[in-house]
Amino acid sequence: MTPEEMIDIVNDEDAIVGKATRKDVDEKALIHRTVYVIIVDYFGRFIVQKRPDSKDIFPGCWDLGMSETVLRSEPYEAAALRGLKEELGIDGYTVNELRHLFDVKYRSDSYNTNTRVFKLVYNGKIELHTGEVDEVRHASTSEVTELISNGVFALDGAMIFNKYTEKSE
Repeated sequence: MTPEEMIDIVNDEDAIVGKATRKDVDEKALIHRTVYVIIVDYFGRFIVQKRPDSKDIFPGCWDLGMSETVLRSEPYEAAALRGLKEELGIDGYTVNELRHLFDVKYRSDSYNTNTRVFKLVYNGKIELHTGEVDEVRHASTSEVTELISNGVFALDGAMIFNKYTEKSE
């Protein structure tokens, strides 16, 4: 994503109230849409990714599955499929294969999102794309919990993981 790409600005109810460049969204902490895909393999392990140190948001942190900013006028589902392909090389899936789990709001002084969370069961090949992801690995629930406890996990991803595991119990 380039700093000039346009993103919808939304309110707490997720209604579009404007548009802004990526740079403005980051600098002004504007509420915008993001998507997460929790990727679980056939053994119930989570795919986690390490964000590059060059990222503006949660640099160098581990994160859950795939996360992507929704571009202007783009549906959440299209952003999810785009992100899977761009970040992890996971291609050939349709919206019907993504399971919508829940929506969450993440709010902080520096980063604000309305996020739609999906799940994908996937056991195939992952191809990292330079600049988007530094490393990917499989992690058990306890391993993800440990990364969160150690403070090396993206805060929004930790919130989503905790909500997912609460709902799964």
